Amino acid sequence: MRRATPGVAVAAWARGLDRSSRAGGSGWAGFDACAMDAQRALELLHMTVFSQSVSPCGKYLAAGNNYGEIAIFSLSAALSSEAKEESKKPVVSFTAHDGPVYAMVSTERQLLSSGNGELRAWNWSDIVKKGCKEAWSRRPPYRSSLEVPEINSLQLNPKDNSILLAGGDCAVHAMDLESGTFTHALRGHSDYVHCLALRDQSQECLSGSEDGTVRMWGSQSLLGLFKFKSSWVIITTTFLSGWPYWLSGYATHQTHKSPQILC
Repeated sequence: MRRATPGVAVAAWARGLDRSSRAGGSGWAGFDACAMDAQRALELLHMTVFSQSVSPCGKYLAAGNNYGEIAIFSLSAALSSEAKEESKKPVVSFTAHDGPVYAMVSTERQLLSSGNGELRAWNWSDIVKKGCKEAWSRRPPYRSSLEVPEINSLQLNPKDNSILLAGGDCAVHAMDLESGTFTHALRGHSDYVHCLALRDQSQECLSGSEDGTVRMWGSQSLLGLFKFKSSWVIITTTFLSGWPYWLSGYATHQTHKSPQILC
């Protein structure tokens, strides 16, 4: 089960997309226009922003939703003291995946997005020119050709120019960004992997899972296992900069209980 993560862009997205009625028509044309307006209004009502990423220049925010769309917002225009409603609309939006856009990260040149079983790349130089053409796509080596798990966590490792992917197949996959090849997989979780974190000055990685564990990995092996209550779902984890500690956030399977933080 994918955890919905409403983002700060969701309100802006809802305002930015045109929900006003189209110019009135007559007959079937007018009926079709009203039907399309009603459908889009329902989509906006049920929209969830799963992922966000800021461009390397810091001028743009990308937000991915549950309909597979990525919208690009101009931060300078939207945050200006003289910003108007028009400034808060996406400067460009496009369909990136057939299903939800679960995670996004940005490199110096590209926006990387993940959905159901696939990682895709988009050149920022094309995006800002409103030319949203896929640069490349990669699919991890899953154990079955019929397996299409969600990839909902991405973590860049600038030290070796690689990216870590994790999600519904209970594994953490490492891919070399230069060659586009998957180098290894870290296996051990028995349920959905929700989150990843890297320590800044080392190759240590944390992975949090629905199995109630946080695992610490070296370059290709398990360094430590932290087991919590079986009813806990680890939904986020991070290292504390400059400290030999880490933080994790968890929720229980009883949905009426609020997420908690532990150290």
